[in-house]
Amino acid sequence: MGKNYRFLLPLLLFLILACQKKTQRQEEALDFQHPRVKEDIDSIEDLLASGRNYLYKPFSYKVDLDSANYYFEKALKLSNKIGNDKYIHETYFYYGEIGFEEKDFQKAELYYHKAIAYYHRTKQLKKEAETLSELGIRIHSILNLKNPLKERNVDYFTRALKLYKILGLKEKEITTIKNIADVHLNEGKLDEAENELIHVVDEYEKIGFIGVHHTYNLLTVINRLQGDFNKALFYALKGVDGMIETNDIRFESYFYSIVADNYRELGVHEKSILWYRKALKNYDTNTYLGTNDLYRYLNYLCSELITVHKNEEARLLIHEVYKNRPPKTFYDRAIYASVNAKYFCAINDYENAEIEYLTMMDFFKKIKDDVYLVLVSEANLEVGAFYLDRRQYEKAKTYLLESLNVPSGIAAKSKIKEANLLLFKIDSAQGSFLEAIKRYQNYKQLNDLIFNETKSRQIEEIQIQYETEKKENEIKQLTNDGLLQSSKLRKTTITKNYIFGGLILFVIVSILLYKSYSHKQKSNRKLTSQKGEIAQQNASLQKLLNEKEWLLKEVHHRVKNNLQIVMSLLNTQSDYINSEEALIAIRNSQNRLYAISLIHQKLYKNENITQILMSSYIEDLIAYLVDSFDLLDSVEFIFNMDDTLLDEQQSVPVGLILNEAITNAIKYAFPHKGEGIIEIGLKTIENTCFILIKDSGIGLPKDFDFRNTTSLGMSLIKGLSEQLGGSCIIKNCDGVAIEINFTTEIKNL
Repeated sequence: MGKNYRFLLPLLLFLILACQKKTQRQEEALDFQHPRVKEDIDSIEDLLASGRNYLYKPFSYKVDLDSANYYFEKALKLSNKIGNDKYIHETYFYYGEIGFEEKDFQKAELYYHKAIAYYHRTKQLKKEAETLSELGIRIHSILNLKNPLKERNVDYFTRALKLYKILGLKEKEITTIKNIADVHLNEGKLDEAENELIHVVDEYEKIGFIGVHHTYNLLTVINRLQGDFNKALFYALKGVDGMIETNDIRFESYFYSIVADNYRELGVHEKSILWYRKALKNYDTNTYLGTNDLYRYLNYLCSELITVHKNEEARLLIHEVYKNRPPKTFYDRAIYASVNAKYFCAINDYENAEIEYLTMMDFFKKIKDDVYLVLVSEANLEVGAFYLDRRQYEKAKTYLLESLNVPSGIAAKSKIKEANLLLFKIDSAQGSFLEAIKRYQNYKQLNDLIFNETKSRQIEEIQIQYETEKKENEIKQLTNDGLLQSSKLRKTTITKNYIFGGLILFVIVSILLYKSYSHKQKSNRKLTSQKGEIAQQNASLQKLLNEKEWLLKEVHHRVKNNLQIVMSLLNTQSDYINSEEALIAIRNSQNRLYAISLIHQKLYKNENITQILMSSYIEDLIAYLVDSFDLLDSVEFIFNMDDTLLDEQQSVPVGLILNEAITNAIKYAFPHKGEGIIEIGLKTIENTCFILIKDSGIGLPKDFDFRNTTSLGMSLIKGLSEQLGGSCIIKNCDGVAIEINFTTEIKNL
């Protein structure tokens, strides 16, 4: 009996399709039942086309929807007039679309149901399946988890799936399963969604579908939320490969950002920065990159740059993006405020950082769409961490608890882990030890789940595998190039036969040239003899050069020793002097002598006896001054230096300038011995060397005139700058900034 039913299934499908064709023929015959029917149908199609133009305009406004409604109403009246069910229910479909645009979801579902019922009644299975699927996609796009339509979302996709199976439309069937998995992903049903997507990938590969890389991205998101970064990274890299193979450049930035997100979560900052840079490539001309995504990538890239202490680079990037593509939506503005807050934290400007963080949260509160739940959760986590660093525990706890207030499966486990660790610190500080223990246990459990030795090894293997596959593809390309070259060589063989005759002529010419060759041989023997003599002279010169270098090193060593003897004599002399001014003068002289002595010490110890690596020299000089003035931790030094080489003639004035400038900053910038920052910059661009010495102190007096100053230190800086043939600028800039530039012939390393 079971076998007979199997034969009935094809027959049933045949009857359904036959009924569908009969209905279509009846509708087509209706077009010719009235002389004006054909004209009316043309008018209906024109009205529907006009309505669609307004309905599907990018960023449709109310005036556009009103215009669409106007054309659809006229089309519906005319369709009812001639009794054409096809156009009546097509118009109902567009009424459903307008309902979604107007956020009147009950109206939308009602009209969709009318269209679906018509296609079901007339046995138009494909149209019924497509409309059901479109309704599911529309509901999925409603960014509100509490909307009642969400509960029926999977049901509509499931009904469409059954119809696609009956019709044998395999690609549509697989895509519908992918849509169901996407719904489960957004509902936090991660295991169910992952199993469905793995099945989708297998089925897509069986039919040779080329868009499978979009499914890899969904698998990446699932595994990243679960904290399984080895699988997430694997799928992310697979997605990039698929995107490149299919040349799907519309979503290029998104695919690169997915890889960057995984490296960010893993704490591999340099690789994360590399991939975020790819995501932001040509951001100002990339029409496929919306401002929401642009500012999300900017936020994460700047955060990573700040993590690796590239604060200035992050600041310049923030202003560049803001200038070229300013924020438009509440979300853009919230993220822009977040980026600025991170920068202010990096430079210890916590007052402005707090203002920016609160601005960010104000913008997020204005967003009602649930699609931003994860981002709002991360924002609360960020602000909570900020207040914890400021030891404002109650504020911190409020934000951190709010960051955990999201449905299960929505927030990434790595973020939940981080929130629990921060709450553990707060509870510990407030004496809530039982709560602290629970928080720490949650943190430890999640941390062990996300990171362990096996997963770390797997992640390394995935990176190696990805690089290996790239190399294998390059080898395949080289192999193909080799085959092409072989083909060219075969053609060349034919040409060689023609060349053979030319070889005979070449032999004849060679004989004629032999006599000339013999003559040249005699000349070569003479040249060989001369070369031997030159080699002996070169050896003698090299010996003299080595002796000269040894003597120069000895000179530098003796100069350094003599300068140190003078410093010792000055130190001894200071023991017998009671005048404070005289003691300061002796101390300043010692510092200047040390600056010169250090240069000779570097020249004596280095292999290169004529050039100084200035970054190393400056660090040693600062260490001496810190010890000399007994600064302890009161002054912080920030270095921003290239590996620049200078010769002795230029390094001595530079060393004395640095000594005077830094000594002045230490002595006068912080009169109350408070905390401060001294920044030292050294850059070489082409043949110009730029030096910056900047402090965060009280600055110069308003009536200060650098050109007419009587200060010995300032006079020395001015005179030494002129000796270098350069320029010197001294200005107030939240402290004192001294900028010097001069020309050098030595390139930086």
